[in-house]
Amino acid sequence: MQRFRKAILVVITWHSVGLPPCNSNHCTAEVILRPLPVAEASVNATIPADHPRLAKLIELGVVKRGPARSWGSEQATGAPDTEGAGDISTAWASQTPDGQPEWLELTFEKTIKPVEVHVVETYNPGALFQVTATSASGMEAVLWKGEDPTRPDVAEGRGTSIVKVRAALKTNCIRIHLASDKVPGRTEIDAVGIKDEDATLHGTVSATASSEYAGGSQPGWVFDNSAALDAILELQQEVERLKNRVRELEGKRD
Repeated sequence: MQRFRKAILVVITWHSVGLPPCNSNHCTAEVILRPLPVAEASVNATIPADHPRLAKLIELGVVKRGPARSWGSEQATGAPDTEGAGDISTAWASQTPDGQPEWLELTFEKTIKPVEVHVVETYNPGALFQVTATSASGMEAVLWKGEDPTRPDVAEGRGTSIVKVRAALKTNCIRIHLASDKVPGRTEIDAVGIKDEDATLHGTVSATASSEYAGGSQPGWVFDNSAALDAILELQQEVERLKNRVRELEGKRD
């Protein structure tokens, strides 16, 4: 069961907020604030992947992914979290060691014009050979093509490949292409980021892959109860500030 906070109605006098005059002596502007529903702390409320407001919920930080699968494509999202090099379950892994070329498609929260792509390779590095991007209209463009900056024989057994790109389009979706069939062993990627023109590095919020070692389907989105409650408290504080401001303005008018 979910609990919903009642909508909070704040009535602001028309003239006090500097809006154009109207024909009535008692015109009001209504501000209705409706907090998002918050699941009870004991319940994990799953949000369908096709929910029309999922992107907004992610942006507000009130939902999070369910537990990630070992070696699933979702392991390539967020900040790097794989310590050391090797066959480690906190990175995405291709289904077969050398069966075919592979790709990872990554979605970012914001649409930007990328200038760099960062790929954290944690096992059998050296397979990256191309990066493409998809625009909002569905157009796909090659951002970079070449030799992986991280060589397969790197002493550490892992590395972060940073490739500079020249994008003529803004995007929130890129695809990295991997010649896994030409680099011995299963390819594993821990994280992918894109840097914008302001030198801000953006992490991914979702990922899909040509194949993956993990079984089953990706975990769904669930409410982060703590974050949602914080958002409600912040909203309540803002409502109180608005109420106080209304009282001040009404006092000045009297």
